[in-house]
Amino acid sequence: MEQKALDMISARVAEVLEEQGYTTVQDGKAESNRPTVFRGETTAYAVIYAKKEKRFELRQTTVEDGKIGEEWKSVSVWLFDPDVATMADAESIANDFCDSLAIVIRKKQTVKARKKEKGEERYSDPPFLMNRFVTVFPDLKYAIQAHRDKFGSVVPHAMVKEFVNPMVAKMLSEGNSQQLARFQEVISTNYKNGDLDTKSLITLGILNAITDPAQEKLVEDGLEEDARRAWQHARKYRHKKVRPEKVKALEKLSAEKSSGSLR
Repeated sequence: MEQKALDMISARVAEVLEEQGYTTVQDGKAESNRPTVFRGETTAYAVIYAKKEKRFELRQTTVEDGKIGEEWKSVSVWLFDPDVATMADAESIANDFCDSLAIVIRKKQTVKARKKEKGEERYSDPPFLMNRFVTVFPDLKYAIQAHRDKFGSVVPHAMVKEFVNPMVAKMLSEGNSQQLARFQEVISTNYKNGDLDTKSLITLGILNAITDPAQEKLVEDGLEEDARRAWQHARKYRHKKVRPEKVKALEKLSAEKSSGSLR
């Protein structure tokens, strides 16, 4: 059942990706957790069935010089227990994976077209945002490397809490206007071009950590409209905790809990 479902889901995903120039470079094996892998010019996708966890996952990573990266980000995850699941359930998973890919592809095409007009061609995600902050806080590059050594990869929310926010606080207390202008530019650009995780990290993780009214106004006045309005809205969530929803069988899982290397 697992292999049949993996083959069907992989075939459906292949139909979407082949239209975008991707090729299948590895066929998946459910028994050994081997993923089906699709490689494009700059990104790669994988469909994997994790036998122990009983779940299907769609993952994404980068491709540089034809080499597929080792750090994979989860796009979508669904539970699939072969003892109770059916091929109809597998069809639902395939539909979700294809819909997720269509959204990602459409967003990237939109952002690429918009950035092409400005001479920039990069879609912003949290790890990219961390690298962009190096242009504001040069010492951050050492913190990023230390973080990779400690955790095996960059964990953006932890990076923000441990390094970025203290650097922002120091910048504001010292009143470095040139550094502030660059910070506002990085925030505005990456909020406009970022995915949902990036937008959330910027507003809830970074900007909401600025609580001094005078500093708040100073930063806000230099932001572009999209980021400024989003921050104004996000302030209502300061000091509030959001209770996670319970996960049920065949319910979509949180992508943040599924990132990592392929086996």
